[in-house]
Amino acid sequence: MKHLDNGEDLPDQDLEMNISSDNDCRKDISPNKNDEAKVSSVLDQVEQKAREAVNVLLKVSEKSGKKMLFPEIDQLLHVQFVYKKPGSTHTGHNVRRFILPHALYEKDSTTVCLIMRDLDQSAKAKFDPDVDKQARLWTEKLEFEFGVTKEHVQKVLTKRQLEREYHSYYDRRQLASAYDIFLVDAVVEKSVIRFCGKEFHKAKKIPLRLSMHRRRSLVKEIEKAYYTVTFPLFPFRTRTSLRIGNLSNPIDHIVENVRAAVDRVFQYCPGGLYNVHSISLQMVVGGPSLPLYVDAGSRNAVSLPMPMKRKDLIAKRDKKAVADELSTLPEGLEVLVYGDGEVKVLDSDTKKPVLYPTINDEWEAGDDLKPLINPAEQKKSLERRRKLREKRKKVREAKKRLLLPLKDGVSKMKGLMKKKNNKRNKIDGFGNIKQKLKS
Repeated sequence: MKHLDNGEDLPDQDLEMNISSDNDCRKDISPNKNDEAKVSSVLDQVEQKAREAVNVLLKVSEKSGKKMLFPEIDQLLHVQFVYKKPGSTHTGHNVRRFILPHALYEKDSTTVCLIMRDLDQSAKAKFDPDVDKQARLWTEKLEFEFGVTKEHVQKVLTKRQLEREYHSYYDRRQLASAYDIFLVDAVVEKSVIRFCGKEFHKAKKIPLRLSMHRRRSLVKEIEKAYYTVTFPLFPFRTRTSLRIGNLSNPIDHIVENVRAAVDRVFQYCPGGLYNVHSISLQMVVGGPSLPLYVDAGSRNAVSLPMPMKRKDLIAKRDKKAVADELSTLPEGLEVLVYGDGEVKVLDSDTKKPVLYPTINDEWEAGDDLKPLINPAEQKKSLERRRKLREKRKKVREAKKRLLLPLKDGVSKMKGLMKKKNNKRNKIDGFGNIKQKLKS
């Protein structure tokens, strides 16, 4: 059982929970199968080295004697991991969330921003000049139903308000730097994270999921964010770093956070323990980077799954799709529905995709959408694209014939230089013969 800052207990099952940034319908990532004895030995080594490294960083900080304006930022500690090989496959989860044993933020000096779904989804509300009207309603609802006050959440935004007020990169950058923790309603999590984009990824403030359940204490769910660290799982990354505390925290708390973070990274990083080249502890602003673990083994000994070919991905996607008849379609047509929500219209006999509805199909003035697809124009467009691809292919082949390969070009230049030197030697030799005859 873990204790929060307000004295309430955090269940052990919550400490073990990992929250993904994707939909719940996706299967969770299975942990890596590492050698438990090897992992335990490495964790003991990392724990010992981390204690020594923290003491060194404390001495360096005292020796520098600089007065820090923002010690909660300048003395942040990160653990950096360097891989032998970058992962080349998409795991289906871009970010993992780990809950550490001790809090990363101080409750009194931390600001929290909560992004909620819109209560009113009508067309009139989309163009309401009072942009923060829904946010005010949410503030009242959270305080009345869940007991969430300004002490817990300093700012409440709605998804529509976020899109209307922070539509530029500069605005989103300013928002990311204005608050320490961002929480988002699970209903709009995926669209909000996509909208926040790289500005939040650079600041390492990807919004954390918040599930709205009446049976759960929402205050505890918010306080759980103080213990949460994000671990990026994007492919082609050679290194990553995790925040594990502040130099002002007790040494035992820092060391326990380091051990827990390293253990979780070994479970979910590409290749597991044997793909980790080095682990180091460093301060965000200044200070040395102190090694905690180094593996000098060959990168060729690490085996990582290869990415699937495009045709295999398409075949796998088609295999999971479901085809069935639809009452609103005419006879001879059926729909094919993919897992990501894409829908195609198929011919029932040939099972091939067809264009529907087109301008040749029946249409009445009372229908919602007028068919705009013209099969003849589509056919002409595809033919133009095919001819353009063939033309570009011929141009590339012509360039290859004109441009000699590097080896052939070098050998040709060497041959020309050799002929030129032989001609000069002959001329010099003829001149020497003339001089001998005169003498």
